Amino acid sequence: MRFLQLFNICYKDNAAMYTFGGLFLDNSKMQSMKSKPVAKMSFIKTGEEAYNIFSPVVTNREVDLMNQYLPNGLKMFLKTKQIQFIPENMRQAYHSFYRYFPHFMEIRDF
Repeated sequence: MRFLQLFNICYKDNAAMYTFGGLFLDNSKMQSMKSKPVAKMSFIKTGEEAYNIFSPVVTNREVDLMNQYLPNGLKMFLKTKQIQFIPENMRQAYHSFYRYFPHFMEIRDF
C-alpha cells in the first residue's frame, strides 16, 4: 500500500485553515488513479505546492444572484450589470470556484 496525496488546500476567511488528504492504494492501482480525469482537476495537488482558495466575502443573496449568471465566461460574468454592485475581486473569486462553493441551509423551528 502506498499513499497518493490528492489534497493540499489552504483557505482563509477569518482563520487560516488547511486540508490535506489522499488515498491508500496498492501499487497496481497507483498508476491507474494518476491517469483518471479527477487527477487532472485544478485543485488536485500531489506535491508540496498548495491550492490556495480565496473565499469571497459575499452574502447568501449575492451568491444566489451571481449563480443566475453562471456558468458563463469570466469576461461576460464580470460585465453583467445586475451584479456590478458586488466588488470585482469578489465576483472574480466566486467565479473561480463557484462549482465547489459550499452551500448550506439554515433551518429554524417554526
